[in-house]
Amino acid sequence: MTSFKSWLRCLLVVCICCTAGVQAEEIDTSDIHRSSAVYGDASRTDHVLQTLDIYQKRSDIRANPQRTKPVVIYIHGGGWFFGDKADVYAKPASFLSHDMLFVSANCRLQAEYTLLDQLEAGGHLVSLIATDPRYLKQVGLSPSNLKGVVAINSNAYDVAHRMANSKDYLEQRRIRLTFGEPEKVWTTVSPISHVGVLGRETTLPAFALLHVAEDEVQAEQARRFARQLQDAGSEVLIIPANSKTRDTIDQELGIREDTTSLALMAFLRAKL
Repeated sequence: MTSFKSWLRCLLVVCICCTAGVQAEEIDTSDIHRSSAVYGDASRTDHVLQTLDIYQKRSDIRANPQRTKPVVIYIHGGGWFFGDKADVYAKPASFLSHDMLFVSANCRLQAEYTLLDQLEAGGHLVSLIATDPRYLKQVGLSPSNLKGVVAINSNAYDVAHRMANSKDYLEQRRIRLTFGEPEKVWTTVSPISHVGVLGRETTLPAFALLHVAEDEVQAEQARRFARQLQDAGSEVLIIPANSKTRDTIDQELGIREDTTSLALMAFLRAKL
């Protein structure tokens, strides 16, 4: 069984919540090997929500199983209410074609999922892990150990700001159901609130923030988060995805010729 600590240690290489594709050699899908592991308590009845899938090339396993590669960890979106590690679309083939390992992880969800508006939990979770050092400290790591973070389509870099400014009742209701009522909790779960208080000994990883170009809420949240990160010394790239929706921005990442994917892979190549 793979422990939670072992899974988090994979973040040492690169922690992201989306994928990318550039002109690379296409791989035969029959060459893709998928294995699964539990990173939480396997005795829990909901242990499936703490499992992950590891994608590798069969030919690489046969040729040199001990060879190390960059590891890409994908955390699905779904507003903390739905989504699954199986929702990877073209991602595994895209990353494997660039000589990386691809890992897709499940995470615990809220029991109630009747609300429709999405805040994209994956982008929020990886940003929080990379800015609030308490999570990586549990396994002897810090944000300085991360190579890069890619957050896709998130409205939740500053949850407290969204609660103060949103006129959308459903969005406010979702935040209360997910995080609770006290305002101080909204600040604690906001990645932006941790950036300015990190000590000088902590070096933040580089960030790529993807958002639907026509979504002003996402764009504003990304710009505010980027400014805070840059002030703290982090490299930040904002990638507005033109002609995308909240669904297609994720579903089409990894497809050859996709312009958003090309921009993202250029970012990753510069960091790995």
